[in-house]
Amino acid sequence: MPVLRKELEDGTEQDVTEEELFKFTRYRWLHDEPSQLAARYRKFNVPALVNVAVAAAGNGSRHFDNPMQLDDEGVKLLKLLEGQHNKAFLLTTDNGGEVVARVPNPNARPPFYTTASEVATRDFVRRIFPVPVPGVKAYSCNADNPVGAEYIIEEKAPGERLSKFWDELSYGMQEVIMREILTFETKLTSAIFYGDGCLYFRDDLVGKSAKSMEVEVAYIAREWLLDFDYSVTKDYVLGPSLAADLWQDKLRINTLGHMIALARNEQEWTRKLAKPQINPYLGTYESPNEYMALLQKYIDLLPHLWLPPLRSEFALRNLNPENIFVDPETMRLTSVIGWQGAFISEAYFHHVYPPFLKGQAHPLYLYDTLTKSMHESTWTATHFRHRDRLVNPAKYVTGAYETDNVPLFRQSLLELRNCDWSQLKSYNSSSTRFPISFSQEKLRAHSEAWEAHQALATWIHGYSDFFKVLPHGGMVPAEDYEVYVESNRLFKAGFMEDHGPTTDLEEAFYSRMWPWQDTELRHADYPPAEAVPHLISGR
Repeated sequence: MPVLRKELEDGTEQDVTEEELFKFTRYRWLHDEPSQLAARYRKFNVPALVNVAVAAAGNGSRHFDNPMQLDDEGVKLLKLLEGQHNKAFLLTTDNGGEVVARVPNPNARPPFYTTASEVATRDFVRRIFPVPVPGVKAYSCNADNPVGAEYIIEEKAPGERLSKFWDELSYGMQEVIMREILTFETKLTSAIFYGDGCLYFRDDLVGKSAKSMEVEVAYIAREWLLDFDYSVTKDYVLGPSLAADLWQDKLRINTLGHMIALARNEQEWTRKLAKPQINPYLGTYESPNEYMALLQKYIDLLPHLWLPPLRSEFALRNLNPENIFVDPETMRLTSVIGWQGAFISEAYFHHVYPPFLKGQAHPLYLYDTLTKSMHESTWTATHFRHRDRLVNPAKYVTGAYETDNVPLFRQSLLELRNCDWSQLKSYNSSSTRFPISFSQEKLRAHSEAWEAHQALATWIHGYSDFFKVLPHGGMVPAEDYEVYVESNRLFKAGFMEDHGPTTDLEEAFYSRMWPWQDTELRHADYPPAEAVPHLISGR
């Protein structure tokens, strides 16, 4: 067995057992922790993975026909800082060679498609664009191999993670980084695709039930594409999207297209898996049938909506400082990793800015200003009038029922209704007014649920942003877990005190609204449904 170690937050290392390689230990959760950790636990044959990686490293590294012959002389397996969907290891061979081995966690969407799409996408990008992406040396899309898991063996990314420097950079150096990121994004989006989805090698989807379509590409005239051989696209197809929330419970299957596909995926999940549950914002029972009716309203609305005709292009979901590598001396970009789940869709569905910039006023200003000057088409696609209102229903629909966000999804539809319909409707729509309607009873119930939803969100976000003690999403650093547990207890008590419940019924109602507790407590069958509806409006 090779030397087994793991990387710590400060860049140092410590010895670990084989079992610790399989576990997720970087963060803990304030709610549903057993299921959260189980979704990130992946066991595999360590000696077999090391042997595959050593063989892929080449350059005279020792390879063993029997993986169990591996000894600790000169071979080290370092577990890198954990991401949410993969386990990544840096293997150092006996002659100093280095490769990275990655194994997907159970929550990383269907493992075959996840692995196959990432490998094909990176191959496509490296063949077409002059962007720094580590090459893949070996991979397996199936767990039926000696490793006992899907895996990717890849080159080690040169440079250092931007996360080591970002918080300490001057405004001037942040601008250097912003220009580097935008140059990268401009190159990546210089290919226009006719269709949405993820890229796959054509041969990898032979015999699979997933729908696919030919890759049709039209290129913007740029200097690095003038002599491009268009025939290389025949090696690839567009297939299922791999957004993580589309694959909950291994049942959501995305077809090509976007808005209508998201809604129909949600209908399929609801039809097969959703169960009646307590609405934590009203205390009343809600049934999957009611949610299905709401989804059908959205589907009926879609043909009437106007969206500008825009190109489909690459979007990288995981563009964050841990996946961006730079030269520590010049801050020039040296490599980008995190290609799992990279997809192709219309530009107005993409992030307006990389999520890691949220809350950072100067970097956000820089990114917006530079995008407008360096990448005008993308800026236009994410800033046209009513863009957020038109896109938000698609943003909120997936998983709305199971995450208690039906009020958010319904509100996004109502905000469309409150706009000037003449500015929203498609040229092909004959409707003179907003084409879907809601009964007064439904609107009254929604108003109460939305008021409760917003009251809770305002209370939590206000305290989270001010005190920095309540994490959005309930995920906390493992070393500070007990501190966060106590903060969660204190702030829940503060929330209850602010709302002043005077009866057991009211106390149960407000307690159930608190998000950082196990799902079974939020959906507990108490208090009686008929006793609750007027708690919000009557307080």
